[in-house]
Parts: sequence; C-alpha cells; structure tokens
Amino acid sequence: MAAFSSDSGVNALYAMHSRWLSGVLGAGDSLFAPGAAIWTAGHLDELERDFSGQPDLTKGKRFLEKLHDQLANVSPEAVQLMAELHAVHFLIIWTGAISAAKKRSDLEAILAWMPVPCTVPGDVLEAMAPGLVHPGQWVMTRRDTQLTWLIRFSRAWKDLSGEQQQLLAADPWAMKAFAETIHTASSDSARLALLHLAHPGSFEPIVSSGHKQLIAERFAEVAPEGDCRFAR
Repeated sequence: MAAFSSDSGVNALYAMHSRWLSGVLGAGDSLFAPGAAIWTAGHLDELERDFSGQPDLTKGKRFLEKLHDQLANVSPEAVQLMAELHAVHFLIIWTGAISAAKKRSDLEAILAWMPVPCTVPGDVLEAMAPGLVHPGQWVMTRRDTQLTWLIRFSRAWKDLSGEQQQLLAADPWAMKAFAETIHTASSDSARLALLHLAHPGSFEPIVSSGHKQLIAERFAEVAPEGDCRFAR
C-alpha cells in the first residue's frame, strides 16, 4: 500500500495532515495562525459541550445554520477551532464531491462568526483542494457525526504523553488500536480517513467500512490466515 498519488497537490494534503497531527494538535497550536492557542483541551471541551453534546437534527435546516446556533456561546478561539476541524475533515474529500470553492466558503463562513476573523492561509486552501475519495452520502449529509469523532479523537490525543503521541504517529497498528477506542455513532468514515492520512503506507484510501469488508472477503485467500485487520 502507498500514498494515493505522487501528484504535488496530493503530497501537500498528506503533509498538512502530518503537520496537524504531529505539530499542531499536541502542542495546542493553530493551522491558520501559528502561535495561537487553538487546539487546546479547553477549546475542544467547548465544542464537545455545545456542538457534539447538543446535536441539532432540525429537518430542513442547513448545516451551517445549525452550526451557527450551536456555536453561539463558545469562545472566538473555539469558533476558529471548528473552522480548522473542517479543514482536517475536508482533506480526504474529493473535489468532485465538495469543490475547493465550497470548502473555502464554508471555512470563511465559520470564521466570519468571530469578532475578528482570521484568514485561511493559501497553503491550507491548496492542501484541501484536491481530496482523494468520495465519502458517500452519509458523510455528505451528516457532517456532524464525522466532526464529533474528530473532536473526541483530538481530545483523547491531548491526554497522551508526547512519547505516546510519537509512537502512534510512527506505528500504524498502534494508531489503529487507539482510533478504535474513540466511540461516536456512525463515524467510521472519519476514523478510516484519519488512518489513511496518518499512515498511507498501511491503510488504503477507503472510508467505507462496508467496502473494506467486501474487499477483505473477496481477497481473503491472499491474506495471512486469520488476519482481517484491514477489514475494519
């Protein structure tokens, strides 16, 4: 297995994910404004409380409308964190499913809710643009479930020591085991996306657990006996 492509745009995608995981998340830094305290435990807790913990399932209400109301009482830094979470979420999504322009406009719409909005750096926009896969209808219509998983993964990551974080960033199967401890309903796509982006040499760019299971069953004869690790 290997990274999806040697194209320079896709290489930027992997590089951004690596920078987020190893340089931004653990340190509590920022993808958009390096040096700002954005990915902190406190700001993640705000989003867990007001976004993940207060789902808005109102029919006919657009996602950004729901999100605006959910973030009404969080800090400006938590609003920026939500925009940066979207940047991570959008990385794997193919431009044919969500265009680069739509990704950018959603980030800018969220940042506009801050008293003093920051801007999305050009390198982040470039990295988000191409994407890799169509994530399927569920991910497209229930973005909240995927973001909730990312919030909970990020919060659990903050509780690890620096040595533990380095181990997971280096060991794909340790990362897989850790990711599987993060429980959020209907969020397999977020977990599978993170595993591929963190370890593209070990995990294929597939974000459907159902598709992975079908592949595992079809090619069971070429896998080591009893080894179905790649099916989940």
